[in-house]
Amino acid sequence: MFPKTLTDSKYKAFVDGEIKEISLQDYIGKYVVLAFYPLDFTFVCPTEINRFSDLKGAFLRRNAVVLLISCDSVYTHKAWASIPREQNGVLGTAWPMVWDAKRELCNQFGLYDEENGHPMRSTVILAKDLSVRHISSNYHAIGRSVDEIIRLIDAITFNDENGDICPAEWRSENKDN
Repeated sequence: MFPKTLTDSKYKAFVDGEIKEISLQDYIGKYVVLAFYPLDFTFVCPTEINRFSDLKGAFLRRNAVVLLISCDSVYTHKAWASIPREQNGVLGTAWPMVWDAKRELCNQFGLYDEENGHPMRSTVILAKDLSVRHISSNYHAIGRSVDEIIRLIDAITFNDENGDICPAEWRSENKDN
């Protein structure tokens, strides 16, 4: 069951080379992708984070933002963001890396893996009013498809604007990724 309302707090995030405080309220009026990932300095996570960064333009054209969320500290995020991609780093990360220090965000969606002590590899998509429109999780060793997340944003947008359904394999006529 999707939560009807989200508890929002201020979260520390590593953004554009700086440590800042952000809130979900900062993003009202945009589609928001909450990309939960297990840990910094791992092997699958940088492939996803770098793909999200590579497709930043596609998200922005859809009035969407991505928040990369783990329980690692902003200082760990900052250290990882200084490592080149070729060395399994996320140098040049295009999106805020959020520190879910108290596990508030992941617990709201039931996405904290108690057994392993980190968030599950999960995606939550919020509509412009911050209502939950999509939740999915992957096994920790299997990366998610960022292209599929873009397709889902297109479908959510289409539904919001037209009130129409989007059947399986629905694709926007806009081929711009």
